[in-house]
Amino acid sequence: MIRNNFSTRKTKSGVVSSTTKGEEVSWREKRQKYLSDKSKDLVLPTAAEANLEPRFIFDSDTFVIHLCFECRQNSRKLEAIDIDDEHQKLELVLCRICRSNFNIQRRSKFFNHELMIFKKSTEEDDK
Repeated sequence: MIRNNFSTRKTKSGVVSSTTKGEEVSWREKRQKYLSDKSKDLVLPTAAEANLEPRFIFDSDTFVIHLCFECRQNSRKLEAIDIDDEHQKLELVLCRICRSNFNIQRRSKFFNHELMIFKKSTEEDDK
């Protein structure tokens, strides 16, 4: 019978760690290594890719934006400005990556959802 020198155990903090031949590796360390490997070939977005156009941003029924920790921290420091009794103006600080991700998300929704819905409805109308 062959046995691996591999075991898993739960530590005091509840974190599952793996032991291979006396070497302990936590899931955080594994995740860090995985993210490092995956990010080696990434290219950061250019300024043109991160450019935001308000006429496109507010065209949809919903507004969802993902912010990194740094952008959230910087945006928290900004005050909400009262426009009138009904409205307030919020300012956001967005890095190039968050801006680019918003554009990608918006385009993906258009090409992978809205066009599919349009195609489905036109095919149903043709029947």
